[in-house]
Amino acid sequence: MSGRLTEALSGGPRAVAARVLGRTFYRRVVWFELRLDEAPTGVEPLVRIESCFLSEADVGEITAFRPDLGRDRVLARFSRGDRCFGSRHEGRLVSTIWISSGVARIAYLGREEALPPDTAYWYDTWTDGSMRGLRVASSCGLRSCRALAAEGFRVSVGDVLPENRAGMANALSMGMRPVATIGWIRIGPVRRQFRRRRTTGLTRA
Repeated sequence: MSGRLTEALSGGPRAVAARVLGRTFYRRVVWFELRLDEAPTGVEPLVRIESCFLSEADVGEITAFRPDLGRDRVLARFSRGDRCFGSRHEGRLVSTIWISSGVARIAYLGREEALPPDTAYWYDTWTDGSMRGLRVASSCGLRSCRALAAEGFRVSVGDVLPENRAGMANALSMGMRPVATIGWIRIGPVRRQFRRRRTTGLTRA
């Protein structure tokens, strides 16, 4: 079986159906929210990591870690004000989270969501395959929570494909709450956006 066919059939029938629909007339993601003062504090990685915000001085390292992005896209993200929070293990970058404020650009949906001033949007999280299962991704995320809270942010939001089991589990382990399903349906040439609230919404103090 070819690699492309293996990938297309991975995740079971539901995931395959979602990918087919996503290429044609239907896409959706689960929208998560987290109050930063309610973020779990006891989640620690099973390996030693050091975490901090990265800068344009780290573009080469980020690009080496994520060659799929390329230097130009990384620089473009920094130039529009987005930030990258990363974790290193033994001096090697092993996990990153991109963060924006003001607006959430949801690439999969081709959609933007305006954000309140106290809210940060997590996107394009990635962890080295050798570090998965060691709580590195969730620890990196929670450390970014503390860094954002120290800057005055109160809420973090993000989106995950329902078929991404690892992503869903990671979001839930960080205390994030699924508050809506957002997406679009294409009817002929018309694309209709939708947002369906869930009953587990976030209550802002």
